[in-house]
Amino acid sequence: MAHLTDLWLARRGRRAALRIVRPYVERTRWRRGSDPGEAWMEPYALGFLTCLVTLVARPVMGGAPGEVLGLVQAEAWAALTGLPAGPVGERVLTFSLAQDPDFTLGMGDALLFHSAHRGSHQGWTPDGLSEQTGAQTVLDLWDSLIGVRIEAGPLRATAP
Repeated sequence: MAHLTDLWLARRGRRAALRIVRPYVERTRWRRGSDPGEAWMEPYALGFLTCLVTLVARPVMGGAPGEVLGLVQAEAWAALTGLPAGPVGERVLTFSLAQDPDFTLGMGDALLFHSAHRGSHQGWTPDGLSEQTGAQTVLDLWDSLIGVRIEAGPLRATAP
């Protein structure tokens, strides 16, 4: 059973994740011209988005237990994608245990994106990125990592 403190920490984590990630998700919707829908259930997109939510939320959540972080992942993912949160946890676990290569790649790319996003706000650039820093480089990175995959639509979202 969650304690009141855990619920407060979950709220902080979810709000932080939505504040940082929502503008990028909205950019993808705008570029695509419609809501990507089931494309967010793809292994790559699921790995990318849930990992990015974790990377943003965890630092503001202190020592919250893992199940609280799982709640934040599911709720933030649902708020970002407009899809129900119910199946997210099971799919993340299934892809993770199966070591799905697309899911794992999505998580790795989320680490790269998170580093670039943080760096653009702190004046440094992670290894492997251009010398140019700032918002445009981060937007271009988002587009090249997740944007193009989401814009293409679902490929194998029906089978975990």
